Amino acid sequence: MKAKSFQIASADQLDAEIEKVTSEGFSPTLAFIFMGRAHDEHVVGRAFAERGVQVFGGNAWGEFVDDDILQGSIAVLLLDLDPSAFHLRLDHFSGGDEREISSRIGREAKKRFKNPAFLMMTSHLETRTEDIIEAFQDSVGEDVNIMGAGAGMEITNYDHCIFTDSSKSPRGMITLIVNEDRVSVKGRAICGWNPIGSSRTITRSDGHWVYEIDGQPALDAILKYIGLDDFGPGEVERWWREVNSLPIQLLREGGTPIMRPAMVYDWEERSVMCSGRMDEGSQIRFALEPGEEAIDDVIAGFKELKEEEAAEADALIYFSCMGRWLSFGPLMNREIREVRKIWDVPLAGFLSSGETGRLKGGNLELNAITSCCAVLKEVEE
Repeated sequence: MKAKSFQIASADQLDAEIEKVTSEGFSPTLAFIFMGRAHDEHVVGRAFAERGVQVFGGNAWGEFVDDDILQGSIAVLLLDLDPSAFHLRLDHFSGGDEREISSRIGREAKKRFKNPAFLMMTSHLETRTEDIIEAFQDSVGEDVNIMGAGAGMEITNYDHCIFTDSSKSPRGMITLIVNEDRVSVKGRAICGWNPIGSSRTITRSDGHWVYEIDGQPALDAILKYIGLDDFGPGEVERWWREVNSLPIQLLREGGTPIMRPAMVYDWEERSVMCSGRMDEGSQIRFALEPGEEAIDDVIAGFKELKEEEAAEADALIYFSCMGRWLSFGPLMNREIREVRKIWDVPLAGFLSSGETGRLKGGNLELNAITSCCAVLKEVEE
């Protein structure tokens, strides 16, 4: 399988760039596209559809194909994968029907391929990604490979979508079902944040929304821990920059803890909406913002992935939480550059809002403040 990547500032450059990468006989069948909200999904999708290329696309808060994270650009990864080795679909959610729809997708995938793997991208902050993961595992098997992320958004504007060459959805999921007998999909989710202080208990919650921590209003407990005595309503940008750098860590019995940053707050209810499900009775700890060692941990973790599971690759899909960019800034460029060099193949990625992947030790989870790398390699017959 051949792969090529490119990054442009405007859709006006698409035709010329596609002609350039296909001028030497390269005939792509699949395009991963990550782009800023200002671009027209229909215009971009049509440019590829006219050439017979299927589109897996979504909005991003930042996009990259090498080591420069740009905002508002269009990042593209093209593959010449045999169309019989994959199936692409887009489904719309109405809120609460994620499990039902994902179960149907999983059953259909199992009929199509003996060993299906899933690359998926969702839109809307309140998507029940844990229900999606559990539905795929129930219908395909606990060991199924699933890698994905939530489309990225702007700090002060939560509108974003996923799209194909012909449709889009502000609340849905685009799913690439891959025949793992033809294409290996390996990956890992790595964070680097460390907890601090004693554990606390979620004493009242409903889905993503947390109302009380240790019997106190959740918003008050978080602001007190961080020391933001002067925080007020309407400070959305400040919330992202000062609160999400010190996120909540959800403890797991016998498993690796996962990050659950408080993404949205309700000033009147004194509650917060986290990046994933937070059940009542769950144990949490607050996390301390790390230094550059977190970048080193991510790079080391993906080197380990190559040594243990994915010695070779044809292409890489990389997604990293927008909260990491807010914390690390330009240091993220080094992370992306060093990870790409591990396999030295074309890469495309984006800054996301919630990342799905396996942690070290095998747990498949919805993560946050995390970097994930999906390693794709065509299987030789």
